Amino acid sequence: QLATAAGLATSATTPGGQTQAIKVNSHMQTSDPDIYAVGDAVLVQDALFPSRGTWTPLAGPANRQARLAVDHIFLSNDKTLPPEPYRGSLNTAIVRVFDMVAGVTGWTEKALIASGN
Repeated sequence: QLATAAGLATSATTPGGQTQAIKVNSHMQTSDPDIYAVGDAVLVQDALFPSRGTWTPLAGPANRQARLAVDHIFLSNDKTLPPEPYRGSLNTAIVRVFDMVAGVTGWTEKALIASGN
């Protein structure tokens, strides 16, 4: 709600339908290029389907996004060392119950069918 009030572009909902997220480009810039956003608040490019957005509320990707945003802020005018873009997120979940471990990376079959991919 704060992002919308500030005039930043947001998604209607995240792909999982949880909440609104702030739209950013590959350098973590919002619709106002002087404002950057990272982490749980943003909708980033999906690593498997680059034209789609994905919401990744995890510490690892948020840390990477923050580092790349800072690089862009300080290196965007440096022609010898251009800042690296964020290449998207590939969501992974792992669960362990006693001695059994299960995990998923990327899209589930159900999500692919629902999205039309």
